[in-house]
Amino acid sequence: MNKEQICETLSARIENENLKLPKQIDFGISDSVLYLKIEGSAVRDNMQTDGSAFEGWSICIKSYFPEIKNVEINWDLPLYSTNTQVRQRQEKHYNRFLLRVLFFSRHYNWFNIHKSKKDTIRLFSEYHSNLLINYPTKGTEKVSGKGKINKGEAKLERLVMDKLRKSVPVTDHQLPVGLFDGEVKSKRACTPRGASQIDLWQIDKDVLRIFELKDETNNKVGIISELMFYANVMNEVNKGRIKYPQSIETATDYRNIQYLYRSVNKEIINRIEAVFLVYTLHPLIEYNLDMILDIINDGMDADAISFKKILVTDIISI
Repeated sequence: MNKEQICETLSARIENENLKLPKQIDFGISDSVLYLKIEGSAVRDNMQTDGSAFEGWSICIKSYFPEIKNVEINWDLPLYSTNTQVRQRQEKHYNRFLLRVLFFSRHYNWFNIHKSKKDTIRLFSEYHSNLLINYPTKGTEKVSGKGKINKGEAKLERLVMDKLRKSVPVTDHQLPVGLFDGEVKSKRACTPRGASQIDLWQIDKDVLRIFELKDETNNKVGIISELMFYANVMNEVNKGRIKYPQSIETATDYRNIQYLYRSVNKEIINRIEAVFLVYTLHPLIEYNLDMILDIINDGMDADAISFKKILVTDIISI
């Protein structure tokens, strides 16, 4: 079954003639395997874009075709811009793509990496074996920049945060998840850093709960890729495989970071709950949500990470 046939089958299933698969990914199903081949331009893009969000598309398509037993990914190597700043940004996105492939392959035994890219992933893992994560260096009032605090998702984020705090006092927002090689400095950045932050998070007894928040205009498949990456990073932090730098010991306690740091150090957190906090999801996800959640929650780290959906309207009505 080729990409066009897959799209036609999905469109008929969800009764949506406007459904499109990303042009940067070629899909095919043969002998119970879903094959993905991603263009080089997409692997250097933000993970929430359609062409880069391989986790979301893999899980969605797998949920509609019971004959799919395995998924295999391959990709073209990226070409980078000649502009230094653009190139550096693209390289960090590609690093994050490789890390996502590594996480995904570790968590789902049905997901395979094409033989031509196994050494790429192995070398990446070996080279980036001492990752550190950054932490907040400014307070809530400065997070979104001048004039943005009362606009769009930033305004919604603060409204939701205030509502969540009514039941769980240790609730905050914009938790950094930038990763660095051995030292938290811009020149050692492995993945995107400044804008790479978890929208909302809370510690509820022994649970670290993280939220990927989307307003009513945003319902891309990429929400799966985003939330899975953040959950995997925080799981690595909780297990001590990714660490905070020593400087956090004397850092200002912006946005409850010291509470989180102490909870990790004292091994208080037993599991991570990852939440799609949305008005609505992409039609492919919404139509088959229970099956998709079953697939996501049936990974090899299922005891440590779980995923669910909560409606924004249920929160803001509290």
